[in-house]
Amino acid sequence: MLTAEMRNATRQAIGPFDAGNPRWHEWTSEKLIRFGSQKSAKQLMDELLGRPLAPDALLAEIRRIKTP
Repeated sequence: MLTAEMRNATRQAIGPFDAGNPRWHEWTSEKLIRFGSQKSAKQLMDELLGRPLAPDALLAEIRRIKTP
């Protein structure tokens, strides 16, 4: 669920990143990596998403995989 949420937030913020979006590392570093262990995973995700973690992004990925 975390991975799906992070992928979705990244895609919304900087566009597709699967094929090597050059902004990916800078954006991820600014939003997540730079904090190291200063913040909990919950704090990081709440700030990244602007809301509590939810299953919606994961369910959307499953539907995409399942749909021929």
